[in-house]
Amino acid sequence: MMDLAMFSWAYASQRTIVEMIGLFWFLLVFDIPRYFLGFICVFITSSTEQKNRDDRAWTGKVSVLIAGYNEAESVERCIRSLRGQSYPNLEIICVDDGSLDGMYSILHRLETEGVLDKAIRVNDRGGKSAALNLASSVASGEVFVVVDCDCTLDRDAVAQLTRAFVDPDVGAVSGAVLVRNTSQSIMSSLQAIEYIFSIHLGRALVDYFGLVTCVSGALGAFRRNAWAAAGGMDVGPGEDLDLTLKLRQRGFKIRFASDALCWTTVPASLKGFLLQRRRWERDAARLRFQKFGFTFNPFDRRFRLIEALHQVEFLLYCILAAVVFIAYAIWLSMNAPLLLPIVLIITTLLIILLDAVTLLLAAHTLKRYEYLGLLPFIPLFAPFQFVVMRNARLLAYLEELLFATSQNDNFVPLKVRKCHQARNQR
Repeated sequence: MMDLAMFSWAYASQRTIVEMIGLFWFLLVFDIPRYFLGFICVFITSSTEQKNRDDRAWTGKVSVLIAGYNEAESVERCIRSLRGQSYPNLEIICVDDGSLDGMYSILHRLETEGVLDKAIRVNDRGGKSAALNLASSVASGEVFVVVDCDCTLDRDAVAQLTRAFVDPDVGAVSGAVLVRNTSQSIMSSLQAIEYIFSIHLGRALVDYFGLVTCVSGALGAFRRNAWAAAGGMDVGPGEDLDLTLKLRQRGFKIRFASDALCWTTVPASLKGFLLQRRRWERDAARLRFQKFGFTFNPFDRRFRLIEALHQVEFLLYCILAAVVFIAYAIWLSMNAPLLLPIVLIITTLLIILLDAVTLLLAAHTLKRYEYLGLLPFIPLFAPFQFVVMRNARLLAYLEELLFATSQNDNFVPLKVRKCHQARNQR
């Protein structure tokens, strides 16, 4: 292997600079612009953004909405982290969506203790969307904060999350979700890096340009009138992306609060990760290209150029890139087989370097130096991203577009799915 690499290097040294650059076109077109240069932009503009930031606090009443099914193990920790928030004007509502594990007994105890404001029991499970809509119907706040049962929040998370609502045009704000179980396994450490790159840094970038397109289901805030204008949560799965896209179509601003920190537990095994992402990506495919497919049609009355550009960008870099990479590898092996080893080595080393620099920028820009503990996992992140994540997304999108398998997802009860499908067929 070493001899082959040395031979490839000697062969490469006889090529011109233009020829060598041409061999790395995939990296130059698909990866450097989207990831590294974007994060450099966040780093450069962060100081300016801090200077121009509106530091006025929003002081209206907030209703925290939680919905869970068989979450007895985690729900109390979540609710207690909410009761410990620094934001004073807060009510907490939790719906037990037909759980079988004694979740409601925990909610009832917390309600009796005064930790939980309203505990609601649904005997016949209706799904997360229905449970959250039920919670919103009894809420009295001007803003709804939706939190997943397995999440815990930083003490100032709600205060930071609601700050953007001083702008009356803001309809929703996404929180910054981080990984709690980082050290549990290699897989959880790699996902911790992914969350930092794609959520913390990635959404900070798109927020700078006003292009946040998904308010995280783990932690997100919605202005009450925006929630009502969108009709609340539609039948999931993928209800967080669905509601965000509906709000954008109605002209509401969507923001990202990088200081509103939320910790979640991610799958510790490769199998668990793939099952989770398969569901997430199928939902995204159904929503982006079927339910909101009109965003590609300039003749549709709902067409908005900014939404179309975002969809095209997502299609190009998140879906097409996976297909093009396969074609690129085949093209390289056919046209420059002797250079293939050195190209792969240089590409891998360069991406590792870019990822390391990006993590350092994240630690510095976000003032979270504990991120540096993830540096030993950076060499594994490139193959994780290229081989596992991109192909998992591609396969999930193909599965959904060809077979519409998300319609059979047990995340939503069967009776609810059937009613929803019947309504859509009318």
